[in-house]
Amino acid sequence: VLLEAMAGGAPVVASRIPGYDETIQDGVNGILVPPSEPAALSSALARVLLDRALRERLSAAGLDRAREYAWPKVAQRTLDFYRELLSREPKGIKG
Repeated sequence: VLLEAMAGGAPVVASRIPGYDETIQDGVNGILVPPSEPAALSSALARVLLDRALRERLSAAGLDRAREYAWPKVAQRTLDFYRELLSREPKGIKG
């Protein structure tokens, strides 16, 4: 969901939870807030809404991050990984 929002050019505000904290670099391509803290969430949302420069910077960095997960790149990394596995000598198999 975060990557879809980033790919759409939306600035992202999210909870600092596992997975999200691996996708978002706080203050770089989004803003992370502590989970279950509505005051922190509302403050971060207001900050993004009121600060045009911040909004534009987060949106641009989010687009860059989302491009890293474009299907052609993901497919190529998967193929590269499979090729690497296939090029290794089998271990523990005796014929």
